[in-house]
Amino acid sequence: MEDRAKDEQTREPLDAASSVGQVAQAMATVGALVHQALHSDGMKTFMQAMARLGQFIRENQSEILSFGEALRNLPEKLQVGVTLLAQRGWFVDEEMGLSNISDSRTTAQDGALDQIDALMVAHFEQQLDKIEERLVAFAPPRARILRSVFGAVRRGDDDLAVPILLMQADGLCHDHGLGSFFIRDKKDRQIPIAMKRLLDNGARTSLLYSPVYRVLPLYMTANERDESFTGLNRHQVLHGESVDYGTHENSLRAASFLNCIALLLRDSKDPENGAIEVTDEGSNP
Repeated sequence: MEDRAKDEQTREPLDAASSVGQVAQAMATVGALVHQALHSDGMKTFMQAMARLGQFIRENQSEILSFGEALRNLPEKLQVGVTLLAQRGWFVDEEMGLSNISDSRTTAQDGALDQIDALMVAHFEQQLDKIEERLVAFAPPRARILRSVFGAVRRGDDDLAVPILLMQADGLCHDHGLGSFFIRDKKDRQIPIAMKRLLDNGARTSLLYSPVYRVLPLYMTANERDESFTGLNRHQVLHGESVDYGTHENSLRAASFLNCIALLLRDSKDPENGAIEVTDEGSNP
């Protein structure tokens, strides 16, 4: 019984998305029946059209209600998938389909984490050109560096690409007067100080950006990482502690993070006025 409940829960995001077409067809039928009723040539014809409309709604009521229930729960269910991906070092972009997020969530519950990585690699390989062009348009002064680093990703020069991509994410925050992304807020240790300085215009609760407002493996401090930690970590890369970070997967992870930060800055208002309060030494992951 528990396994069945779990299966039904993990299918909800995809079920809601896949049923949109069916509901759209139902709404089109309703619209046609309403049109017939409103343009009837007499009371008898009007009553007949209204009867057909009522019958159709009764016959399809359960499907419409089921869709509404799934749609209402969709954001919460997708949030689990988005957060899970961020824990693996992948940051969702605007082009990622609901099925990718839903499949990742289901796959994680099955324990097949390598399949999640393969799914994300395929997605971000496909989106790499678009991400590069978006970043160049968003930060023209960084165009030369961005062109070089994305060229490195395509050539497989991952030892060079990963640290440069991570540094550019920090650089974008500096460009917008936010300071370093990777320094934590002194009062709220869960939030990067650059994100704290952005006015709250809904980004903290959005599906796309909410993961960067929490502690993630990418920017965990030494105290937050245990001895078994093997993920991509900015501090370990830039401070020379890691020598095995240079993989194609990690290059795409870093590109997805840089893209996410650019999208967040694009969609956010100007930072609040005031000096940046740098945290104590050692808080910078």
